[in-house]
Amino acid sequence: MAVFVNTNTNSPVASVEFSPRPDSNFAFIYGRSAQDKDKLHEILTAPDIGQEIISETVVDGKPVFITRGEKTQAQLSQALAGHDVKLAVPVPEKKFNPWAWRGHFSNIGQGLNLYSSLFTKGKFDKQKVDPAKLGFAALNLTANAVNIVFGGQKSTDPHHLRVIKQEINNQLTPYLPDGTQPISIEQELAPLHKEADKPKTFGQKFYDFMKANSVRVGEIGLRILGSLAMVFPVKQWGAAFKEIGKGSFKEAFKAGLNNQKDKTNLYTGVIYLIGKTIGFFSKVPDPYNPKPNSWFDNIREKVFFRLSSSIEMVAAGTLAYGNIKKKDTIGALGGATLVSGLGTRLFAKFGTKEVNMEEVYAHVVDNLAKIPADKIPLALNQTAVFLTEHFKNKAISFGEVYSNLESYLYKFHDIAVHAENSIASDIETKTPKFASPELKNKIEKPQDSFVAQTQQPSELQHGIA
Repeated sequence: MAVFVNTNTNSPVASVEFSPRPDSNFAFIYGRSAQDKDKLHEILTAPDIGQEIISETVVDGKPVFITRGEKTQAQLSQALAGHDVKLAVPVPEKKFNPWAWRGHFSNIGQGLNLYSSLFTKGKFDKQKVDPAKLGFAALNLTANAVNIVFGGQKSTDPHHLRVIKQEINNQLTPYLPDGTQPISIEQELAPLHKEADKPKTFGQKFYDFMKANSVRVGEIGLRILGSLAMVFPVKQWGAAFKEIGKGSFKEAFKAGLNNQKDKTNLYTGVIYLIGKTIGFFSKVPDPYNPKPNSWFDNIREKVFFRLSSSIEMVAAGTLAYGNIKKKDTIGALGGATLVSGLGTRLFAKFGTKEVNMEEVYAHVVDNLAKIPADKIPLALNQTAVFLTEHFKNKAISFGEVYSNLESYLYKFHDIAVHAENSIASDIETKTPKFASPELKNKIEKPQDSFVAQTQQPSELQHGIA
């Protein structure tokens, strides 16, 4: 689907979303304000527009008209231009991505550190290679790739999903026949709507794991190893293991501890380890969890990650200062650049929770399939408005939600909906088909486990965390 904005801000038309169909072309026409509804209707009913208004609704207080007709996207755009509607592709908003910038700054800084560890005054001397800084730079460069590719870690949000399902049930219950209950919010329906997936490959499983744990693995885990390389350089491990073999862990610690005369690397590594340890215990905000946060949970969500960033800025500053004292200009620039990268991390989220939209859509359409045919259009319209407004932070459009629900309803239940003024006028209902016997049983069998719960409005205003 394509959304175009109207560059003429004096027009009642704010934007148009085109949705081509096999038999006709749908267009969702968005009004600029509630006061423009009549003017918008006048434009859409003009003979040269050639679109039939089949439904209208209100999203975020602004009118939306669902229309269909024979005109192609180009033809309808040209017709609207005759009414001072000048459609253009919206310019994507360039959002600041702190994780990407964190990775880019660190690539520069660690690249400089890598050079500094290998070259002294521009010359390579094997005897003067700094193994502590070399290990630190190499592991951090690997972590940078994780930052850039994955950003903050992303995990599913079962609590948010339950709240949405419950509100859907609350909204659709009045449309159900007497004695019919909505589907339990505990049931997982999305897997029943598709053929059995092929077993995931190792690569797919690894990608999913990294997506859900990118910060703990990359930003914290790999960088902890890099910090340990500063405190316990690899070249001293042999001596440390010998002491372990003798059973003396105290002597092993002494043997492995950075013995460089200049303590810059040691102090830098220790401060980094303190910051990384605090960061590891950070927590992704979970506002829909019915279990209230403890005071410690609040600190983990709001304080730990930014505190760790601040501490690590001190560590990078220590590295820069120590290199300045050694007159290592490249190393000093490397440390200073790391400070900048950690500064951008102050604006980064430790992670976010995401709702499984496939499960949301499955829950909606399986409930809609239980509603009498003449009530489906209004119920579909109402649910699409709710989901659009609830997920406004996700920038999901009403046309996208409405079209997905309409498509899934036909695909999984052979119910084709054509609405007019939000009231059924032309509904084709066939014998429902089901992707699996389990889905058929769950749709047709009343759910005794369902208990009506009314969500407080405040619970539905969080949007996507």
